[in-house]
Amino acid sequence: MTDKLDFEYIIHEYEKDQRKARELFPVTIARKARLFHRQIPGYKMTPLRALPNLADMLGVGGIYIKDEAQRLELNSFKVMGGSFAVYRFIQKKLNMEDTELTYEYLISDECHKALGDITFCSATDGNHGRGLAWAAQKLGHKCHI
Repeated sequence: MTDKLDFEYIIHEYEKDQRKARELFPVTIARKARLFHRQIPGYKMTPLRALPNLADMLGVGGIYIKDEAQRLELNSFKVMGGSFAVYRFIQKKLNMEDTELTYEYLISDECHKALGDITFCSATDGNHGRGLAWAAQKLGHKCHI
């Protein structure tokens, strides 16, 4: 037998304005990010883990969490943002923003020769900085945190 927890919640009835979010991160960019990430060796979809005991304790139908414990060696979703930022920077630097670049091309001598010597930098050694450093290392670039 489990004890139900007493808790309160408030539902705010308002319409969200998602125009700015769509402008900054349109669906087309999300699709490009997904295509790029799926090429990275070791990439896997983040599994959802059920928490049936907590759901039962709270009296709700189900609770699920994203398990980032296996996310590309870093245990964080932030590697996805860092790696995609590196990818977009490389596209821009090569004047190939409308071209889907393969992972094989990004690590190739041809790509490195076209880019020249690049060092990526981050002001944080947190998960974002770790993700950026991981992506730079995987693609054969220097990174300073």
